[in-house]
Parts: sequence; C-alpha cells; structure tokens
Amino acid sequence: LLITAAIAGLGRSGLLVQTSRDLFGLYYLTVITAAIWFKRSGAVLSAVVAIALSALTPWLVNGTPPGPDLLVGSAKAPLLLLVALVAGYLVRARDAEHQAAVELSQEMRLARTLQSRMLPQATPELPGYDLGVRFEPARLVGGDFYALRRLDDQRLLIVLADMAGKSVYG
Repeated sequence: LLITAAIAGLGRSGLLVQTSRDLFGLYYLTVITAAIWFKRSGAVLSAVVAIALSALTPWLVNGTPPGPDLLVGSAKAPLLLLVALVAGYLVRARDAEHQAAVELSQEMRLARTLQSRMLPQATPELPGYDLGVRFEPARLVGGDFYALRRLDDQRLLIVLADMAGKSVYG
C-alpha cells in the first residue's frame, strides 16, 4: 500500500512521473520478500494485492478513475504474477535443498558414530612392542576399517580394510 501510494503521489505531482514509473521495481522486491517469508502462496497473494492496490490507490488519492497507465492495464500485472510464481518456486527449491543438506549431515553424523563404535577402543598388549593407532578420515566418515587381535603370546593379527565409495552406504 505504501509503495502504491508513493507511486500515485509522485505521479499526481507531475514532477516525478518518470520516477514514479521507475519505482515499479519495488513491487518486485515486495513479491520476492513475500515469497521468502510466506512461500509461493504469499508471493502470489502479494502480487494480486499489489495489482488491486495499484488500480484503487490512484483513484482514491487523485479522485481519477483508473487509467491504462496503471499496473492492471499494462503488461506489468502478468509479469508481476510471473515473478511471484518463479520466486515462490525458487524459495521452495532452496528450502528442499536445505532440507536435503540437513538430512545428509545427520546421516553422516550417524555414520561417524557407527564407524567409531566399530573400531577397537583399545590396542592389545604384545611384549616388546608399543602399539598405537590413529584413525582420521579425510571427511566426516572414512571408508577404512582396522582390527587388532592377539593370536598368542608372540603373534598379532592386523586387519586393514578400505571400502569403496564415499557415502554411508559404502
């Protein structure tokens, strides 16, 4: 309403007719902001309200009936609705991508926990040897596995494995 009133007021003054037409971009900002806050339905509703207000405000402010120069009578109305729809779809796609990233992060944390529980917590004692291990995956989860087992007093079984793939399923 404020944007429409400003455009109508500037247009009525006659001094800033071109500037009032240039302010049309503010409708785009309003519609995109509505898409971010209220999703696609909010963006479309914002565009419809802007179109309706652009027809009514000059009539109420100037007392002149709506003319062809207004938003409703021009090609700007369908364009504004198109911007609302596209912005709504883009916001929905961004939200879906964000949700997928959150789910992947949770999956990776779960895999990291599972992996750390699969690895031995302590190394066996073998006379004459000082054993130690360090496991540091390149990413949150690695495809490596190791196990150390003492077979008898003199022998130690060391198992090293590397899984193919970079996901939790690997």
